[in-house]
Amino acid sequence: SWPLHEMPEPVVALSPAYAAELGVKEGDRVRVRSREADAVLRVRLELNLPDEVVLAPPHYPEVRRLTSWRLDPALRDLDLRPSRVSLEPTEECTR
Repeated sequence: SWPLHEMPEPVVALSPAYAAELGVKEGDRVRVRSREADAVLRVRLELNLPDEVVLAPPHYPEVRRLTSWRLDPALRDLDLRPSRVSLEPTEECTR
């Protein structure tokens, strides 16, 4: 998990190859859409992520709203399954 001091704001991490496919670079903002919500997050490049896999730490309300929070009754804990999202560059990326 990333320490909060490394992320003063919410980010979405993706591979450099996926970022290039989307036409975005480190520091750009992208719109992340899920069934539950959408959020505009800053891009952080991570070399170890597979292409088309994104990671957003749930420390921020913007990120938490993107997922459906379910309680696993057997574990009596949150069931944090992966969520399907789509990404699109914001206008600042097209300048």
